[in-house]
Amino acid sequence: MSKHKYTKTEIRAWLQRLCTPQKKLGGFAICPYLKSFLPHIHIAENRNPWRMARHFADIKNAFALEGLVVYGFHCSYDQMSRKIAQLNREIEFKDCTALMMHPEGSKSVLPLDYNLDIPVLIVQRLSTLQTARRKLKKTKYYKHYK
Repeated sequence: MSKHKYTKTEIRAWLQRLCTPQKKLGGFAICPYLKSFLPHIHIAENRNPWRMARHFADIKNAFALEGLVVYGFHCSYDQMSRKIAQLNREIEFKDCTALMMHPEGSKSVLPLDYNLDIPVLIVQRLSTLQTARRKLKKTKYYKHYK
């Protein structure tokens, strides 16, 4: 468990690092399209990320949001993994998908380390993610995945 209490500013800085081109990724950022969506991502500290994610799925269109990043909750890796699977079944029909970042997780699929010592829930529009993936398949981005 982290002894450091993160702030929105620190989470925003972490998101900025995900937008930074990486030599290990052939000049791609970890999240190549994230930078253009940053103004439309809500960052929230919340002890119940699952409720927050369901709420995001309901209100994202009203506020022109593309994503939600939730931190400030406690959850083991295994528990979070199960909850993410359940959450995705619930929100997929609302054009949303959730993913997790967790310090106890197994090795990353990218040759980079997760550099926060807290769990983070990310919810985003599924259609936006699918469009980005289709575009990235036409590049060399995925050759860097393990």
